[in-house]
Amino acid sequence: ATTAPAFGPHSRGEEDLETLRDIFLSWRFFDYAVVCLSLLAAGVLTLQSRKQNGPDTMRGVVLALGGGAIAGQNYFLSASATLFPSSADAGDWRVWADWLPWFTIGGAVACAVVNAVLLNKSLVESEATFIVPLFAGSAITASCISAAVVMQETADLAFWRLAGYWFGITLVISGLFVLARDSRSTTASAPLISQRDAEQSLDPEPANENSDSSRLNIMSIDVES
Repeated sequence: ATTAPAFGPHSRGEEDLETLRDIFLSWRFFDYAVVCLSLLAAGVLTLQSRKQNGPDTMRGVVLALGGGAIAGQNYFLSASATLFPSSADAGDWRVWADWLPWFTIGGAVACAVVNAVLLNKSLVESEATFIVPLFAGSAITASCISAAVVMQETADLAFWRLAGYWFGITLVISGLFVLARDSRSTTASAPLISQRDAEQSLDPEPANENSDSSRLNIMSIDVES
């Protein structure tokens, strides 16, 4: 998780209204939004296909990945947070008469609320040992990808730094696949474990049978004597 930030960009220029227009009124942002919405729709369909009938690890995994992906859309917060200090330093607030800065603020608030709701719901439906790493890994991956695709922060990186950046993202994605696979195996083995425990609880204890037979033998000896 630290590889991508280590090789990635460590500084950013000041953003103004024209910069926001270049980012959010571009085809790359439109294409990125279409991909994100398609993945979100796929997640919703997956949740609908698995009706909630008690704890479901796979539902928790989908919720955690979705919540982390939404939390990683930091470009809304980054754009609005850098634009406000710039306006305050320059003493020029005319930029806030445009709809685009308010759009970024609304996007930041919406992402914060939705990812918190999805995280809480995923913790209800699955164990935190799976959910928290999935959520954090998904958020890091989405943040790095959005920084490269939407904000174009990696455009001026040297080739070796760019290779290390995407290598770090690949490592995080690989870890997410491993966690998701482990959660599926845990979900599949849970019913078998519950059935085995139930069968063991119904079987009489051998120790009780031995103690009862020995007690009967002692009583018979006493009667004969």
